[in-house]
Amino acid sequence: MRSFFYLFSLAFILTAQNSYTFLDRQAIGADIFTRAHPDHDGRGVIIMVIDSGVDMSVPGLRDTPRDTVKVIDVRDFSGEGDIPLDPAESGRENNEEFLQAPDGRRLYGHGSFLALSADSLFYIGFFEEKQFINPQFADLNGNGRRDDSYGLAVFLDSSDVWRAVVDLDGDGNLHDEKVLRDYAQSRRPLKFRSPGRRPAPFGVALKVDMDEEKAFFHFDAGGHGTHVAGIAAGHNIGHMEGFDGIAPGAQIISLKIGDERLSGAATTGNSMRRAYEFIDEYARTHPEQPIVATMSYGIGAEEEGASVMEYQINDLIESHNNVYVCLSAGNEGPGLSSIGLPSTAEHALTVGAVNTARNARDNFAAHITTDKIFAFSSRGGETAKPDVVAPGSALSTVPPYDGYGIKSGTSMATPQAAGAMALLLSASGKNQPDMFMLKRALRYSARAIKGYALPDQGYGMIQVPAAWKLLQQMLHKPDPLIRGYAIRTFNPGYSPGSTAGYWRSAGLFPTIRKPQSFFVSPVFADSVTPEQKQEAMRAFRLKSSAPWLKTVQKNILLKQDNSAEISVYAEGLRKPGLYSARVEGYLSGGFFNASAARNRVFDFPLTVIIPHFAGRETDYRLRLTHSLDVGDVRRDFIRIPTGATSMALTLKPGDEQCRLSATLFDPAGHEIMGSLYLDGKRTTRAVKRLGGPQLEPGIYEITYYNAPGHTETARFSSTLAFGGLQSTPRVLRRFSLRDQDKPRATLKIVNRFSTVYRASIRGQLEGIQKKIRLRGHKGDYSQGFEITDRYKNVVFNLEMNKRDFNRLTDFVIRVKDIDDRILVNTAMTNAKMEVVFTPESSGAYTLELLPAFSDDNQDQWSMDIKQSFNYFKTIRIESSRETFYPDVNKTIDIRLQKMPQMAPEGYYLYGAVWLDSREMDALRTTIPIEIRTRIE
Repeated sequence: MRSFFYLFSLAFILTAQNSYTFLDRQAIGADIFTRAHPDHDGRGVIIMVIDSGVDMSVPGLRDTPRDTVKVIDVRDFSGEGDIPLDPAESGRENNEEFLQAPDGRRLYGHGSFLALSADSLFYIGFFEEKQFINPQFADLNGNGRRDDSYGLAVFLDSSDVWRAVVDLDGDGNLHDEKVLRDYAQSRRPLKFRSPGRRPAPFGVALKVDMDEEKAFFHFDAGGHGTHVAGIAAGHNIGHMEGFDGIAPGAQIISLKIGDERLSGAATTGNSMRRAYEFIDEYARTHPEQPIVATMSYGIGAEEEGASVMEYQINDLIESHNNVYVCLSAGNEGPGLSSIGLPSTAEHALTVGAVNTARNARDNFAAHITTDKIFAFSSRGGETAKPDVVAPGSALSTVPPYDGYGIKSGTSMATPQAAGAMALLLSASGKNQPDMFMLKRALRYSARAIKGYALPDQGYGMIQVPAAWKLLQQMLHKPDPLIRGYAIRTFNPGYSPGSTAGYWRSAGLFPTIRKPQSFFVSPVFADSVTPEQKQEAMRAFRLKSSAPWLKTVQKNILLKQDNSAEISVYAEGLRKPGLYSARVEGYLSGGFFNASAARNRVFDFPLTVIIPHFAGRETDYRLRLTHSLDVGDVRRDFIRIPTGATSMALTLKPGDEQCRLSATLFDPAGHEIMGSLYLDGKRTTRAVKRLGGPQLEPGIYEITYYNAPGHTETARFSSTLAFGGLQSTPRVLRRFSLRDQDKPRATLKIVNRFSTVYRASIRGQLEGIQKKIRLRGHKGDYSQGFEITDRYKNVVFNLEMNKRDFNRLTDFVIRVKDIDDRILVNTAMTNAKMEVVFTPESSGAYTLELLPAFSDDNQDQWSMDIKQSFNYFKTIRIESSRETFYPDVNKTIDIRLQKMPQMAPEGYYLYGAVWLDSREMDALRTTIPIEIRTRIE
């Protein structure tokens, strides 16, 4: 007995020692699963990391627990590492043979390799260090310089295999180099050399692709993909025994789509599409090989379910039984309907991010005792996403140049899910589920996190042991004809073909008299014959997950390949807030355990928002008080009153311990830039104003966040006020000169609300503006501009056509100086974006717009560009005071303090008149100024 206790204690201690909380395997049960099933550690599964590249040289990504190579192949679809190859011209100089490129560059010392060539023909190319933007990793061979050139010669050997010789020390001579094989065959990174022997910034793999007459160096200059790979399948990370990713036995193929020279290692044209085409071909030629794709890339969604990449991913999953896709939800939360593209792909598993209590404690020294969903994690609403959540912070593998291995985001949660898939597929052996079944097992076994709604977490935290138990039950009795089901519905005011019910419309929702229709369609296996489809029939019992959500039918029948219609309605929703629940469909035919998870084959959510409203009865004002625990997010939904032209949100702390942030989201779910921050020890209030084009009809969302780094509950009040002043004209375009040097104008103002508006009238001419309309533009766009000493900065407001935006995988915006130095490098997350450029000095600059389309054959796009050059010294409007009574027209005089200098040709003067409320509600009504002609 004593011996047993000793062995048990020792096992417990060893387990505790190897449980590294920096990468939380415990939260999803991966640690329990691999201890119970040590041979089901992901072995036999390939995880394809679609990202910025993977550094196969770092500890943790070198091998598996069975001492096999971890990264078995690489591809670069981004073009960052491309080395174009040209036929080399042979020559001799000073009795030394050389190969010469068309541009005259040479490589000496290839003579010893001539005998290995089948035809004595060589191709030549060069990779330049100077292509790197970041000097941190521009020195590949560690010689202290950043301008080395590495040539390579490629030839076909006698066995019809392309070989390469690389000038790894950059001396222009190949005499001291060896013949190399493609990484897929050698599975070894290159070893650059220099006398200084400084460590390389990252591992580099050589690939040769003579179909495209190029070679490429595959590397991860951003670190993102390497970090993702370690979470999914790392083994002994950092040489720490037992510090593993989720599926340490899985092997990796890196599919690089991001170019670090672009903002955030953005995708390039076709790169994402080509990566999925590679998976499609690999799955076709390896039909028995389980392939898990993990991608933590994407942009904001304008029309969910309508992007090119969503269609491609869904088609890929439907076309193969051995392909499984995990996508990150995005980091645009916590506003609803913030999940990006292509993460809304219906068949993929979309993953949100959780800040586990263990991660928060050890990675951030934060003060939460329960798991919290990260505020940045994108939320669902219009679409039935996310599917699940997983830990979204980890210490993982990074290239040597990166001295800090902790990263956070839904990018880190997604490889946790990919690793979980690999564990389950490894355990399944030859009896593999397809994506539809595996996704159901992961979703229906997940653990819901208390305090969060369906759009926050989907089904909740992945639980690998429970998923394995459920998957075994599903595998015992699979449906031989139908792989899964597709859901479609129509939501008022949103794109047709939604996968979820979403009512964000003046507090309306489907009723028993006017229910909402959902259509359920079968997804048949490719092997199903027309005769089998004709005879197919399934019956389902319907169940609701909440008392307020009802279905007209209790049972439905699905026959052949037709859709079944389900009528859904809600009852008793009155209190303002977010309501979300599911309708679940269970296969009929069994009495016992009819509602067991293994019998559930489809479901869909319905989300209803009941907003607060500040109308005439409340003098268009609303005051709310809140208490918010550390790490929590709270929402208020506000319906904009009809006729409102201004809104002000004022936050006040309840005590000195109050610290929080607040963010506004427009009715489409887009974040309105400029969050509020409240600190009870330093501020008495924080104010956010909206007006003009920023204030749209509909329901706005206000999210409040008490960050995990705080220590106290936040108690605060929020006050909303609305104004209804309307101006004629809406834009002030004419000034007259009656009083010497002070131009004048008049405005007619009427107050459409039933409250008195006492205003201080101010304003200013802020600078000059120009509007550019791009229509049907192809490819990249660049435009020069000059900033003189008069202007402090330039602001670019970009608005892209939504349909064009849906064809993108990225859109990079850059500003360069005359020496081609990149001073601004950012990317669009939605179809609208504002970019502010503040130069160090006056001079000439260039704006570059670099779209990356999923298909370069369809690269026409349209955009409206407004560029504003802002004065250092604005020209103010003389202040005055006025009182505006309901429905009474009043004419007010506007006078500039001095005569402005006219705008250059093609530009106009711009500014604004402000009618600021003299009450404590902080309201501001804004009337734009645009002077396009000379002042009369």
